[in-house]
Amino acid sequence: MFHNKIKDGAFFIADAHESEVKRRVFGKFLDEIYSGKLKPTQLFLMGDIFDVLIGTDKFCTLLWDSYIKKIDEIAKNIEVFYFEGNHDFDLQRIFSYVKVIPLQSQPSLFICNDKKFLLSHGDSFDKFSYKIYTKFIRSKITISLLNIFQKLSNCKITRDLSKKLEKKNICTKMSSFEKIVEEKMDKYKDCDYVVEGHYHQNVSFTFKNKTYINLASFACENIYYSFTYKEKIEFNPIVFN
Repeated sequence: MFHNKIKDGAFFIADAHESEVKRRVFGKFLDEIYSGKLKPTQLFLMGDIFDVLIGTDKFCTLLWDSYIKKIDEIAKNIEVFYFEGNHDFDLQRIFSYVKVIPLQSQPSLFICNDKKFLLSHGDSFDKFSYKIYTKFIRSKITISLLNIFQKLSNCKITRDLSKKLEKKNICTKMSSFEKIVEEKMDKYKDCDYVVEGHYHQNVSFTFKNKTYINLASFACENIYYSFTYKEKIEFNPIVFN
């Protein structure tokens, strides 16, 4: 059976939450990859890269048009995997070369040195009410209505939502996070590593021979990761300046 492989030198970045005004560092990160200053062997975008990016919101994707084109250009030269999050989804229609992993295909299995990695944005096994919400916001009816209102209001819905999200404190630590992770680890079957974003916690735990890694939020800590396995498997955090 074919599985995707993680290459030595792959970059992982999660939860950049790039916004119209307040958070603009991810664009600089992309520029350094595009220019060749940074040279990842693969690029894993682990979801919530933008505060709001809906591929079917045809009247507002122009806001991120330069980013979308740059990510696609990078994907012509190296593999780029984009794991859809709860802030960015329905993306396949806006990319030509990026390998988009929608929520329903997460967690997704990757292999490295005979080790199995389950990768996801991190909200695959959230509460039932959350699953209903994610289906609702991705439904054709919801998107169609959104496009109508967006056209009538000159994208007011997305712009107002972006301004609201910019003010939200997304960099808090969760005191009970280890317990939350432990309760859902049995749902990750037949793997050695679980790698997620979503929670912005920048921690790792080991449960029953499985290593759980929660990636730092790039929006909070300007951290991305360089993956290596030459001596041992490591996600090396790097602060982007």
